[in-house]
Amino acid sequence: MKDFGPFNKYYFPTEEESKEGLLNTFENKNKDTKPTFFNPTSYSEANAIADCMISGKSVIVNLELLFNDENKKNEGIRIVDYLCGVSYCVKMNVVKINGSTFYFSKE
Repeated sequence: MKDFGPFNKYYFPTEEESKEGLLNTFENKNKDTKPTFFNPTSYSEANAIADCMISGKSVIVNLELLFNDENKKNEGIRIVDYLCGVSYCVKMNVVKINGSTFYFSKE
């Protein structure tokens, strides 16, 4: 397993799970919050992520599939911009875990 520093307490999906696209909610080991993991494959999934954030849930967004595809890289950038705007409106913090993964939370 990769070392994600302070984010090691969260479950990160296997490569097979990541290929399935949008994943279900999972629990962290502390059981204090339930961040929802998203692995979008297009910009059309951004509203589902935003709705989750607006409802007050923490989300982890992995844009690796978009950033690795030269034709879809701009969609990944647009998703980050959109979600940063949503996070500002709902007073959430944004943490960049790595080059393609972002954690949005009220904590």
